[in-house]
Amino acid sequence: MPGHDDYRAYINEDKKQMKINKQKERTRLIKNEEASLFAFCVALLSKYFRIEIGLPHTHSTKTVQFANIKKLYYENDYLNVEDFVVNKLQELAALDRKDNIPESTISRRVQERRRKIMKELLEDLLFEYGIIVIDSTNRVTNINRTSICTYKLKQFNHEHVMVNGRKIAEMIEEKVNKERNCFFEKNDFDHFPVQIRY
Repeated sequence: MPGHDDYRAYINEDKKQMKINKQKERTRLIKNEEASLFAFCVALLSKYFRIEIGLPHTHSTKTVQFANIKKLYYENDYLNVEDFVVNKLQELAALDRKDNIPESTISRRVQERRRKIMKELLEDLLFEYGIIVIDSTNRVTNINRTSICTYKLKQFNHEHVMVNGRKIAEMIEEKVNKERNCFFEKNDFDHFPVQIRY
């Protein structure tokens, strides 16, 4: 029966497309949560640093914008985050080349690695000030349990970080899209609930 095979092929194609859409949705959710957590960390770090943020390297309108930190200023010095990230990316790319990984794969990994390096840098800096970011993301079940603590006290739970982090990310995105290069300080985040209780 010729029509039956066509129908089966149509159903299989439909199932394949549904699986692809589900995977895209999961990836979007993970990226949104990463960007929200990162923005929340930026707000916390602004208590100790003056933060320069520029336009992102790439951005999709379907996901929350991941802030592109250029420099962190403190007292009479600064940390050039862009240079730090580029150096780390070059180190990782050199290791990949040593393992004979194709250039196309190396270039495909750049964006995710850039996010990871910046996120780890911010978490390390916050740790220096006694703020611990616990991000236990299970990528298989897609269940995230992010919390932010000080040495003695849990400060913010997952929902608080995600909801307010998204609002902070949107505020940063709006300001950066207008001015291209912006400086953020503690008072820029005063109207968001990011105050640490001691």
